[in-house]
Amino acid sequence: MIVACLKHVKNALIAVYTKSTVLILCGFFVVLCFPNPVVAKPLYGVHLFSPSEVQSAHEYIEHYAPDNQVSTVVVPFLASDLTSAEKKQSWVVFFESCKRLNILPIIRLATELDSTGWRVPTHRDIIESATFLASMEWPDESRKYVIVFNEPNHANEWGGTLNPEQYAHLAVFASQWFRDEDVGFILMPAGLDLAAPNGTRTMEAFTFWDRALEAEPELFSLFGAWSSHSYPNPAFSGSAFDTKQNSIRGFAHERAYLEKKTGRVLPIFITETGWANTPKNLRTLRKNIEYAVNTVWDTDEIVSIAPFVLRGDPGPFAEFGLVRDGGKLSETGKIWVETLSKMK
Repeated sequence: MIVACLKHVKNALIAVYTKSTVLILCGFFVVLCFPNPVVAKPLYGVHLFSPSEVQSAHEYIEHYAPDNQVSTVVVPFLASDLTSAEKKQSWVVFFESCKRLNILPIIRLATELDSTGWRVPTHRDIIESATFLASMEWPDESRKYVIVFNEPNHANEWGGTLNPEQYAHLAVFASQWFRDEDVGFILMPAGLDLAAPNGTRTMEAFTFWDRALEAEPELFSLFGAWSSHSYPNPAFSGSAFDTKQNSIRGFAHERAYLEKKTGRVLPIFITETGWANTPKNLRTLRKNIEYAVNTVWDTDEIVSIAPFVLRGDPGPFAEFGLVRDGGKLSETGKIWVETLSKMK
């Protein structure tokens, strides 16, 4: 009955690309099917910009992880990656590499940059991405993690607008569609910028979620895990000992919000975090990373932590790079590696 219901939804949406009322009727059935990922200790990985970086990610992870230890990578999947055979093949190679290297991929849906920022996704983008990703050979068929886009509480991440209602509608569509393609998919909401204020170009995270839930009350029931951007703010330079919403404990504020709104407790994936590689930060960076790893994030509720980003240079994210051009570790990368090497 559940399968038939979802297939009916899929066929209807192919024809009209609008939300069917059947989605609402089926929503509570779908949530019952979500497996709960269980990991004894947080898995440490890294955030990538491209699937072609998977081998470099493995070489970085090898500095601190035994060969048989599972690690994670977070990587964006652009709608434009489906426009050429070459780009599609790069993803085939990526998934094959993840399986061989014992890496658990976490795929973040994305579109492309245009004059407004990141283009607002369409139903077709979601459908075609789901179909393609379902055809890949994932390392673990029961844990196909997909993040539904990125920081839509920033206008430049959502077509130049702040529209939590539109995000909610598309996220419900994506969650239902991916699960219809393959029950192994575990969808997560977009990680939000927890330091963003209310303004013309940004929206405070929980204000965003309040409006999203008003538009789609069942939204959170369709997610099987939670994606968090728990950065040390302000200016990516905060103390690991801070406890505010804009700190590396941001995930705890999100967990409390989720539980208050739904009564649910979801596995948490910190898919972006990290300190800017500045002279000022380097003076306290070791203490901050050690405290974060050994105390703040040493909890069973966190499945994975992926610092941002493997390679940031050349470009605007150079100060976040863990690895420099040529493969050498940055100062920040060295401290991460040394800290994680000692982790029991």
